[in-house]
Amino acid sequence: MNPNAAPFAWLFDPVDAATFGREYFERATLHVSRNDPARFANLYGVGDLEDALQLGAREAANFALVKAGSPELAIEQYAPMRPSVRAAYTGKPPVTTIDPRKVAEFFEQGWTLVVKDASAFSARMQRFCNALQAQTGWFVQPNVYFTPASAQGFDVHYDTHGTLIAQIEGEKTWRVYKPVVELPLESQPFDAAAHADRLQLDCEIPMQPGDTLYIPHGFPHHAASRGTRTLHVTFAMLTLRVADLLERMLAAAALADVELRRSLPPGWRDDPATAGALMRSLNDRLREVFAHDRLGPSGDRLALEFLGASRIDASGSFARVRASKAIAATSTIRWRGDLPYAISERGEALALLVPGRSLTLPAACAQALRRLRQGPVTVGELPGLADVNQLWFARVLLTYGVVDVDGPA
Repeated sequence: MNPNAAPFAWLFDPVDAATFGREYFERATLHVSRNDPARFANLYGVGDLEDALQLGAREAANFALVKAGSPELAIEQYAPMRPSVRAAYTGKPPVTTIDPRKVAEFFEQGWTLVVKDASAFSARMQRFCNALQAQTGWFVQPNVYFTPASAQGFDVHYDTHGTLIAQIEGEKTWRVYKPVVELPLESQPFDAAAHADRLQLDCEIPMQPGDTLYIPHGFPHHAASRGTRTLHVTFAMLTLRVADLLERMLAAAALADVELRRSLPPGWRDDPATAGALMRSLNDRLREVFAHDRLGPSGDRLALEFLGASRIDASGSFARVRASKAIAATSTIRWRGDLPYAISERGEALALLVPGRSLTLPAACAQALRRLRQGPVTVGELPGLADVNQLWFARVLLTYGVVDVDGPA
C-alpha cells in the first residue's frame, strides 16, 4: 500500500473510514494492533530525528526535553549561545544552537526528546501530512517523541485535538481515561488539581512497533516506555469545529450589517429593558447571519486559514517549472490526490487555495477544474477554455504543484 496514495487506510487498516467516523471519531479510543513491526519504518526513524537536531539546531522552539514529574528542561542546558563569525565586525549577536551531544546525555538520564512539527525538518513526513490533510480536510501536525527505556515524558493530561499515534520503535504502555471535560476547547486545558480525582481508567494499551492508536480529544492519557527506548509520532489532528465556522459566519456578517458593529450602550447589563430589546432585535438578525447560503463562503475562509498554515511540498518544484514551459495540447495532466486544496468563488473569478498560495483563476476555468478532478485528461481536452487558455491554465497548475504531467511535454 502506498502511504501517500491512501494515508488514512495505511494508518487505520483494517478499520475503514466509515467505521472510524461512525464508532470512534470523537467517541472512543481505537487501538489497531498489528504483527508488522516495520510498517512505519520508512515514515520516520532515529536517523531522521538526528537530522532534525542538526537541521533545526537554531530552531530551539521546535524541540523540548521533558520528564514526568519535572518541569520542562531549560533550553540553556542543551542549547548554548553560539557566537557569530567575526561578530566584532558584523555586530551579529550570538545565536541559541542545540547541541545534540547534550541532548543525548539528558536522554540517557531519562528525559524524553520531543520534536514539535517534525515535518519542518523532513520532506518525507511533510509529503505524508499533506496527503493526509488532502484526504481528511484536517490540519495535521506531526510531533515526534523519543523516550528512554522505562521512562515517561508527560504526566497525565488531555489534548484539545484528536491524536493519532504511530508506534515506530520499542514498546510503550498507554493508559487512557474517560473524559472529564467533553471535547474541550483550548481555553479549557487539563487542570491536574481539579481533574485528577475524577479520573476513571478507560483502557490500558500495550503499543508495539507498527501499531496505531487513536485518542479522541479530551481523553486524559499518559504513556511509559517498557524495557527499551521507544520512538513514536503523534499526529495532532486539528479539525474544523462548529464553533470555528460560526465565528467566521458572524465575522463575515458584521462586515455587511452595521447593527452587528454597534457598541453596547453604557449600563446595558444592568438594564433589563435594554438587554431584552437587544436580544429581540438579534433574533431575526442571527437567523440571517447563520443562513445556509452564508455557510459556503465562511467555510472557504476557514479552509484558507488551515491551508495557509500548511507547509509547501518542495519536491519536484524545479522539474515542474521546466515541464510547464514545454507543455503541449497533447500532454496528459492529472490532479494530485495528495495535495490539500479548496476552491471558492470570488465574484467573476475563482480562488484555488493550496498550501501557501491562493491562485486567482477566471470563472471560465470552473469546467476545466471539474474535469481534472475526475481523472487524467489531455490539455487539449480541457473544457470551457480556448486553446491558448488551456495551455496557460495547465502551466499555472503544473508550476504550483496542483497537477502532474503524465504525457509528453
